[in-house]
Amino acid sequence: MTDYDAQELGALSQDLKRVANFIGLGSPKSAERFLSEAVKGAEKIEQSELPAYTLYYIRRIPQLPKVSDRIQLAEEALMIGCILQNAAVAAKH
Repeated sequence: MTDYDAQELGALSQDLKRVANFIGLGSPKSAERFLSEAVKGAEKIEQSELPAYTLYYIRRIPQLPKVSDRIQLAEEALMIGCILQNAAVAAKH
């Protein structure tokens, strides 16, 4: 994985964590904005040479806007964000 991929994973991770935070703060419009950025980010890096487990979670991101329960959306966004952050950190070492 290149440094560029690690940076993209880190940015994607932060967008997903922001989705969870804004849902928790009761700001759905801001959450939707960061969710759309995460979907765009996932489309940008899906073709990269990444481990299978990382691709599995990246491929789940475009499905997140279809989740109707806001709490479940926040939980999934936070989980995927943490996993991608770990992958980005591991790639740099």
